[in-house]
Amino acid sequence: NSRIATTVGLGQARSPLSVRELLEALADPSYNVRYEALVAIARTRPHPHLVQALADILADEDTDLGPTAAWALGRLGDPRAGPALRRALLSPHPLVRAHSARALGRIRDTASQRVLEDLLRGDPQLQVRVAAAAALGQLRATTSAGPILSLLEDDPPAATRGELALALARLLEQEHRFVRLWRQLPGQAGLALAREVGSLLHQGRRGQCPCNCAGALLRRAEVQFGADELGPGAATLGQAAGAVAAAGASSGELCAAILRHCARQLAAQGAGERRRADYAALALVALRAHLGWPPQDQ
Repeated sequence: NSRIATTVGLGQARSPLSVRELLEALADPSYNVRYEALVAIARTRPHPHLVQALADILADEDTDLGPTAAWALGRLGDPRAGPALRRALLSPHPLVRAHSARALGRIRDTASQRVLEDLLRGDPQLQVRVAAAAALGQLRATTSAGPILSLLEDDPPAATRGELALALARLLEQEHRFVRLWRQLPGQAGLALAREVGSLLHQGRRGQCPCNCAGALLRRAEVQFGADELGPGAATLGQAAGAVAAAGASSGELCAAILRHCARQLAAQGAGERRRADYAALALVALRAHLGWPPQDQ
């Protein structure tokens, strides 16, 4: 316990003088001390010796600390970890591949985009495909939108759906707006969505949406969401998204593809209430991106 406490303190100190002690902790015979050393390294300042030590652990397929080492490398944010993390994407262990993919996204390793896209399309494990999608969202890899939408359409668990939708929002450069809206959905989806539709209309020209094809539909959706009529509101919003996509997205094919997908899903019969709310949130940030408005109110 005393060695664990000392190791935790080394991470909190964030001192370059702690490098030797942290490396010693990584060689401790106790698993718990080694684990705390990884967490402590993730909290300290990047150092070449620490990056190399974590890379060595990541490359060792006989240790179960590999996923934690990958996470720590991402948390350090040192681009020198890129080669080791890219090699780890070929690991036979799904957790190592997943954590390595997330770490590559966090350090913005653009050299990994191709192999991440391969994982997104073909890895047999859902957790790895989702991790690759999250990383590609951070890399702003717009070519990955199609596979992410397909994965979202498979109706994964709610938390996974949220992460996939967040990846798409990042591609649209609407991350902060999406997260703020997403956090309001549980318990008050109708009110949150009504406010967001109202914000879109308010930022238009004198309360009118610049897309004449969708203005009336958005106003109707705002009223329906405000009355907590989530099903009708989602259907109306889907019609608006489809109309905008059909008219041609001024900001490119990415917005149009996401709007078309949301329109289909919001029109689907039998979709659960939370699923409707999720797609409604994504459709609204895609509309905001299409209109060229900032992700956050200024």
